[in-house]
Amino acid sequence: MSELNSMIELNDIHVCFPSAKGVIEAVNGVSLKIEREEVFGIVGASGGGKSTLVRTINLLERPTSGTVRIDGVDVTAFRGAELRGLRLRTGMIFQQFNLIQTKSIFANVAFALKVAGTNKADIDQRVSELLSLVGLSDKADAYPAMLSGGQKQRVGIARALANSPQVLLCDEPTSALDPESTAAILELLKDINRKLGITVVIITHEMAVVKTICDRVAVMKAGEIVETGSVYEVFAQPRNEYTRQLVARTLNLELPPRLLEGQQGRILKLHYRGERAEEPVISAAVQQFNVQINILHGRIEYIGEHPLGVLIVALDGHAERVEEAVAYISSHTADVEVIQ
Repeated sequence: MSELNSMIELNDIHVCFPSAKGVIEAVNGVSLKIEREEVFGIVGASGGGKSTLVRTINLLERPTSGTVRIDGVDVTAFRGAELRGLRLRTGMIFQQFNLIQTKSIFANVAFALKVAGTNKADIDQRVSELLSLVGLSDKADAYPAMLSGGQKQRVGIARALANSPQVLLCDEPTSALDPESTAAILELLKDINRKLGITVVIITHEMAVVKTICDRVAVMKAGEIVETGSVYEVFAQPRNEYTRQLVARTLNLELPPRLLEGQQGRILKLHYRGERAEEPVISAAVQQFNVQINILHGRIEYIGEHPLGVLIVALDGHAERVEEAVAYISSHTADVEVIQ
C-alpha cells in the first residue's frame, strides 16, 4: 500500500497506563495503514485495546510513543488550534450515542457546527441536509428520549458528519442495538462511505459486523495486532489461531455431539473458496465413485460478493471408493479436514 493512498498511518503505537500493579500497556507496538475511502475494521474481544487504539487517531488518547499521520501529516504532537482542526476533520460516533438529552435533535446536530463557528444560516441548511441524509428529517424537533436506539445512533452519525470530516471513527457503533437496527446502521455507514468518500474506521467485537461492511480488517488481541488482511482473506484463510476461533464462532459450524453418533465412514469438513464454492462437487463424487454422502451441516457466505463455503459431510461406502472420493473432493475444494 503506497503512502500516497494511505489516509491514516499508525507507526509503532504504544499506549501505557499506570496502575496499582504497575504499568499497563493497553496498546503494544501497533502499526497500521488505512487506505483513503475504505471501510476498515478493528476487531477483538473487550479489553483488547481496540477503543484505546482508535482514540489515538484523533488524539483523544495520546500515544505514549509512536506516531500518528493523517493524510500524510504527522499529527502526534498537535496542540491548541491544530488539535481542534484535526478533530473537526475527524468525526466520531460512540456505542452509547452521547447525545445531549436536554436539546432537540436539530440542536444536537447543530452543536458541532456552533463549536466550529459556523453562522446560523449555514447551520440551518447543513443540519437539514444531514437529517435528510440519515433519514430523520421528521425528527428535528424531537428529543433523544423520544427516539429508538437506532434513531439515536443516526443522530450521532449526523452530528459526526456536521463539519464534513475526512475520517469517521466508529467505536462499537452497533453494540447497543437490536439486529434490525444494526443492519440498518451498517447499511447507512456503507452508503455514507460510498456517497461521500469518507474513510471509515469501525471498532467492534463482532466478526459479523466486519463481514457485513468492512473492506479490510485488523484482528487485535491483548493490545497487539495478530492479523491483517482483506475481510475475505481473513475469513477464508485465517492465519492466526485467535482469528480462526473468531471466524469459527461467526460461521457457527460446530456440530452437536448427537450428529456424530452412529455415523459410518469418514466425516469431513470441506472448505470452498471463490468460484469453487458454487461447483457441484458432492453430487459429482456420489455419481463417479458410488459412495453415500450425508450432508450434516453447511452454508455459503458471500463476503464482498465472493463466495465462501463450509460443508460437513459423512462419507460411506467401499473403502477404496471412499478414499478415491476423498481425493477427488480434496482436489476440487480449497481444503478438506477429516473430523473422524
